[in-house]
Amino acid sequence: MKPGQLSSKTIENVARVAKFIELNPDTHLREIARELKLHPYVVERCLKDMSEFIVSRSVNEQLGGEGLPNLPIYIKLKEGITAEGIVRFLMVRNKIKEG
Repeated sequence: MKPGQLSSKTIENVARVAKFIELNPDTHLREIARELKLHPYVVERCLKDMSEFIVSRSVNEQLGGEGLPNLPIYIKLKEGITAEGIVRFLMVRNKIKEG
């Protein structure tokens, strides 16, 4: 596997996380990890791999300030994006990086 390519297991995990977020928008990382029985690091890595397709907001943004540590960041897919589309994009990008 070349640098920058994703393994099939990673793509499988991204698909699970993306589908969960699609069905449960405004979910936070720990809830995703708990529901999918994945380690929070794995979920965080999946979110980084699909970062261009998600929107995140924190409770601090709603309160208009900073200084409240460890509040969850809520995640949802960008308008018009589907979990299936994310997986297709990642698979095509992997094939491009192969050749």
